[in-house]
Amino acid sequence: MRNENLLMLRKLTDELQSLPVLLEDFDFKCGQKISYPCVYGEVVGYGLLKRPSDCFESVAVCDAEFSKDCFSVIHAHKEHEYTIVYCGSLDYVEYNEDGVSVAKKRRLTVGDMIYVLPEVKHAFGSVCGGRAIFITVPASEGFPNGSPG
Repeated sequence: MRNENLLMLRKLTDELQSLPVLLEDFDFKCGQKISYPCVYGEVVGYGLLKRPSDCFESVAVCDAEFSKDCFSVIHAHKEHEYTIVYCGSLDYVEYNEDGVSVAKKRRLTVGDMIYVLPEVKHAFGSVCGGRAIFITVPASEGFPNGSPG
């Protein structure tokens, strides 16, 4: 399954006909770090893309790096979120509506992808460190300013 996800991602990127509009075009310095709130450890993101879409209002893509022994704050947002792990591993935790009791846990390793529905309370962490691509549709309102939504 992991290899199939990576092959599908490679096929989709190979089929791109033009380079996407970079965030530089939205008064944002390409490569600027975005610090995401954490309970402990550090998560930094690099804004890669924010642009209008023919099918959606917009789309945003962020490359995020998780330090060893980190855990993000529990949060929810109105956007659809797709996460693809490409280095190390991430732990995904989904919470019940109370924001305290755990509904689901999943360890994501290289090639794994997870889809998070809008308004679902969740958090990501990592024991050994990891990197992932986060895609939000439509683009997160606060992106690229570091707001998780």
